[in-house]
Amino acid sequence: MPLAETSTNMRIMLQRRKYEFTKKSTSTLFNC
Repeated sequence: MPLAETSTNMRIMLQRRKYEFTKKSTSTLFNC
């Protein structure tokens, strides 16, 4: 596996995690 591909996959994973976290916090915010 090339290094560039690995970094791209990591970046995608981080973005997805950030998106999930933002979605979760936003939903809890609006539930109050």
